[in-house]
Amino acid sequence: MKHLNRVNNKFANEMQERFGWSCTASGLSAPNQIKRISLGFIVQRRATIEEARALQVLANDRFMEIINSDEGLRPYLCEFPFPIDRAGVSLSFCAFFGDSYVDGSIANVMQVKGKLFYDACDPETGQFVPVLEETYEESKKEVEPNFFGNPLIHAAKPHEPIIDAILEKYCREMSRKYDLKCERIGGKLVNGVEEIVARFIYFHPTGLDKARELQVLATEELCKAINDNEQIRPYLAGVPLPLEKLKVAVLFRDRDYYSYSDGTLEGAYREGKEVTYLIDPDDDPHGIIRDPEVFAKESYEQACEKVKNSRAVKKLRLKG
Repeated sequence: MKHLNRVNNKFANEMQERFGWSCTASGLSAPNQIKRISLGFIVQRRATIEEARALQVLANDRFMEIINSDEGLRPYLCEFPFPIDRAGVSLSFCAFFGDSYVDGSIANVMQVKGKLFYDACDPETGQFVPVLEETYEESKKEVEPNFFGNPLIHAAKPHEPIIDAILEKYCREMSRKYDLKCERIGGKLVNGVEEIVARFIYFHPTGLDKARELQVLATEELCKAINDNEQIRPYLAGVPLPLEKLKVAVLFRDRDYYSYSDGTLEGAYREGKEVTYLIDPDDDPHGIIRDPEVFAKESYEQACEKVKNSRAVKKLRLKG
């Protein structure tokens, strides 16, 4: 372990100093001899498949070089030279709010047993979605002749810094004005602004009237932030971007992030032109966890009509 820790620390420190990557996880499979070594890093930037591939090859090649050049570790390796399929690096690409990018770009890439697995992150569920799988040798063949940029610098598309700034400001405003914490925000943003998915948490037990108001405010503020911005307009899938392309969810949680079981709502979800309000069912006597149930449904137009006299809604529309 002494020799292994030295090797891992050397590699992690080098990645931190050279590239600013933060090592967050390590793995080891070694009942008698070291059979597998792995390290995970947080990379605070966006990445295309090509950039993620190039960074993986760069990192894994250097990791292998450090492992196999350490003479103190060598007697404990199950084979020497230690092969690439027994060592692996995973890279998680994180956005401004600290979680994985959920805009359709690569959120995570890992090397496992000689294969690279590329995942995006679903903005609604927060789960990784497979994008591509290839062998490490295939990835090296792709990188060496075909990558002409600097993989350490993301080649941002013109719309990326604009939409990032808009969504970051929007999330700050939602927190300041309505006490809504952004859980995730993203969508289909790789080739322009095609769809936006926003999820917020409101840390209070909430009835139907307040849930409706928060859903309308979150949606209207997002519409305004996107469609009133002249810089992003050339990159929108439609001008104005249709309501159907903006999905908004407001979840009601306690401070431990559990939904309330006191008869108040679990969440208010708008997709398309319909708003659905969910409530957690009564506790199951057998301890079975049950999915939230539909409490009410209405069109978004009906929701807007019902909250039109709300002070917050009036204030927003007067400013608009």
